[in-house]
Amino acid sequence: MGRNARRLGQSWPDVQQIYLSAHAYLPQRVEPLYAVGHYYYHEEWPRNYQLAFLFLHRASMFPFPTNLRLFLDKTVYDFKVPDLLGIAAYYTHDNDVGRVQVLKALKIRPRDKRLLKNLGFFNQRMGRKVNDMTPA
Repeated sequence: MGRNARRLGQSWPDVQQIYLSAHAYLPQRVEPLYAVGHYYYHEEWPRNYQLAFLFLHRASMFPFPTNLRLFLDKTVYDFKVPDLLGIAAYYTHDNDVGRVQVLKALKIRPRDKRLLKNLGFFNQRMGRKVNDMTPA
């Protein structure tokens, strides 16, 4: 519903409310939270890192819902949320959260040069070796 409302030109506050209502109806589904976080990072100008972080961080707290079947996007749970949250966390200086999320995204794409570079940024900021991939 949120994507359709966006395509039909509804205002962002209306679209955001549709996404948040969808999440409230079925909280295990994080796709609506990802969509809101994605908006604040990619479509809002200037970028609103704080709001992107807020929605993406909430989305990162839910595991993939194995009890649900229809219209699930596993890549949102396994890669898209951790990837974008890692980026947003860098700009909000939430280093521990960001580093953990980048490591999670690297489990899906272990040789991704951009992710490895992002991990290096966190490691430098946190006083670690640039290529340190230890979880803690």
